[in-house]
Amino acid sequence: MATVTVLILLALDMFSKTMAERYLADGIIQIIPGFFNLELAYNSGAAWNLLAEYSWGTTLLAIVSLAISAVVLYYLQLCRGFKSKLVLVLIAAGGIGNLIDRVRLGRVTDFLSLIFGSYRFPVFNLADMFVTVGVILGIIFLLSDREFSYELAGRCPPEKG
Repeated sequence: MATVTVLILLALDMFSKTMAERYLADGIIQIIPGFFNLELAYNSGAAWNLLAEYSWGTTLLAIVSLAISAVVLYYLQLCRGFKSKLVLVLIAAGGIGNLIDRVRLGRVTDFLSLIFGSYRFPVFNLADMFVTVGVILGIIFLLSDREFSYELAGRCPPEKG
């Protein structure tokens, strides 16, 4: 079931990026004026375009992303419990979604834009949201549930004595 969920989220991410490229090429669509826009942007680097100015940056990011995705998928097969599967499914789907863009286009398609007063948050996509939510949930679960780390690694917690 986890694999099917990753594939569904991946398809949703790819579909949303395709629609953004098709319908946002001519400009910005305001959804909530002054707060939320749909705006086509491309990111050839990591978060906030980190490493974009280096020719080797995209290659390095693709290799790192592939390695991390492989590790996450490995642990997804081992983990037990809903919370650990949820965290890893979100991280895997997001990481693979952006990896596909990097390999296919040499850059990631972004289209969600948030504005907070005079601050414009960097444009992002669904894959970015999946990874961010997965990591935040993982941190919350690690801090609030002693057995989560064992669940994540597919092991039973030590006996309470």
